[in-house]
Amino acid sequence: MRAPSDVQSERLCLLDDEAVRYRHVSLSCGPYILSKAENWYVPARLTPEMNRLLDVTEEPFGRVVHALFPKRRNLKVHRLWPKAAGLPGRSDLVFAIEAVLSDRAGRPICEVSETYTGAILALGDE
Repeated sequence: MRAPSDVQSERLCLLDDEAVRYRHVSLSCGPYILSKAENWYVPARLTPEMNRLLDVTEEPFGRVVHALFPKRRNLKVHRLWPKAAGLPGRSDLVFAIEAVLSDRAGRPICEVSETYTGAILALGDE
C-alpha cells in the first residue's frame, strides 16, 4: 500500500476520517503492456459493488466507476522519451499523465498516475 502524498490528499479533498486505497494495474493487449496505472481512491465515495470489483479484479478504474459519470482533469503530462531518440521500443516508457477523476457532483474520487509504453505506438504485427 502506498499512502497518498499530502498534495494528493489535498486534491482528493479528504475528510479527517476518510480512508484512501491504493491500486496498481497494468493494461495490456496480448503480450504487450500498454500502460501501468497507480490509483489512490476514496472507497467511501464509491458503491459497494465498485469497491468489490476494484478489490478482486484488474478492471480499469474508469470502467468500474463509469456509472458515476466521472470527469477527468489532467494535472500534468510528462514526456519520458526524448524526441531526438527516434521511435521507442514496445517496452520503453513514452509519457506519463497525472489526473484527478471526479464524480458527477464534482467530488474527487481518485487520483491516477499513468505511464504509457511504446507498445501504444506499435503498428500491426510488428
